Order: sequence, then C-alpha cells, then structure tokens
Amino acid sequence: FEMALAEAGSLDIEALTAAASAGTEEVYNYLLTTEYKGQVDTIQKSLTAFEAWSDNEIIKLIRPYRMANDGVEPLIAFIIGRETEIKLVKLIISAKINGFSPDEVNLRMRDLYV
Repeated sequence: FEMALAEAGSLDIEALTAAASAGTEEVYNYLLTTEYKGQVDTIQKSLTAFEAWSDNEIIKLIRPYRMANDGVEPLIAFIIGRETEIKLVKLIISAKINGFSPDEVNLRMRDLYV
C-alpha cells in the first residue's frame, strides 16, 4: 500500500495503511478520526458519490483563481475545469448509450468550473 500512497495533508499514511490491511471497517474507523469524518457516510453509501464529492472539492479550490489576472493559477484552474467538463460529457453520453436513469446520472454529476 505504501508505494501507492503519497503524503497528503492530514492523513497519516502508516495509520491508513494499517487500517486498509485490517479491512474496510477499520478504514472507516480511521477516517472518523480525520478531517474526512463527514464523508464516511458518503463513502459507505457509494464510492461513486465520494468520487463526485472529491471532484467537487477540487473545483471549489480552483474557482477563486478564475478571475486572477497573473500567475499560472488561472491557466491550471482552466485546464482542470475543462477536464471536468469533458468528463461530464463522456459520462452523459455513456449513460445515454447504456440506458441509465436520470437519478443514476445525477449521482455521478460534478460541479462545473464556470
């Protein structure tokens, strides 16, 4: 596990690795001790919902840079926003082709950058 994980903010890689080795319930218990405790219910409900939440958090982080006039931040924010839009178009087309219900599609939708 350790080779697949990178240090990221408040997560303790060793504790997360130990929890993952012990099973899913231990991962949930570990996450309850972190700043992500509010998302444990989302993860238990659906990993797809958690993925959508994490993508939405990224959009929230980059949104303030939309109106910046200098630096590389507006360019990076634009690229991430455009990638999210492309991901959503692919999702909608794939859902249409495979006959998914609108509720299933809405569960997978992300916030847009604009």
